Amino acid sequence: MIFKMPLFSPSELRAGFHSEALVLIVVAPVWIRYVSARIRASPSAGTRILGYQLAIGSLLLASMAALLLVRPTTFFDIHLQNRGATWLPSRELISIGAVLLILLTALPVLLAQRKGPFQVNFMEQVQRLRGVLPRTRSEKLWFAVAAACAGACEEVLYRGFLLHYLHVFPWKLNIAASLAISCAIYGIVSLYQGIGGFLQTVLLALGMALLFLSTRSLLLPILLHVMINLRVVMTLPEGLPLPDDAAWPRI
Repeated sequence: MIFKMPLFSPSELRAGFHSEALVLIVVAPVWIRYVSARIRASPSAGTRILGYQLAIGSLLLASMAALLLVRPTTFFDIHLQNRGATWLPSRELISIGAVLLILLTALPVLLAQRKGPFQVNFMEQVQRLRGVLPRTRSEKLWFAVAAACAGACEEVLYRGFLLHYLHVFPWKLNIAASLAISCAIYGIVSLYQGIGGFLQTVLLALGMALLFLSTRSLLLPILLHVMINLRVVMTLPEGLPLPDDAAWPRI
């Protein structure tokens, strides 16, 4: 797989690529855990909204840096030559498999709407994260903006930029290794959600990456990722209580 390279020399870009990768691999997981911990320590509406705003700002800044390093057209017009990817099936099979993987990440939430073990599991996840989840209408609005922003920016960063960084410049790993490493890195960012959240995130990353390769564009992965993220807002219980609220249902 070969992407169109930007009009800069490799020596000028190398430091920028390594710095951006360091942000995604090291800084992002630490920053997310720090912000979520601060919100849990002081679970007020103002703290949660500030956390959502910080998430939006940091995602936009990181994405702008990635777009400066790699031309935007690279993310929406990639050219494949199957370098290290001869094991990949046809484009149609990749698309079907990617969509199935993506639907698999949304299935537990859909099943959680009906009473049963899936609903119990979903409520347990909500209970673990309730300190950072929105409660008021204004919080839900900011949370929805952050979710949509994350869907778009994370595709640019973890599928567009990170695959380019690992597979094209500067490392030139084969596509299988690049996929595995990029999916694992994306999953580590979501470790604060627990093992279940980590596994779902890795599946989502794999599905989006395969869809990116099969369609040669980030457009469809971005649209699907935004939709998947926004489903969380629509399925949250109304009037979500505070962590120490005695009315919170025990499961």
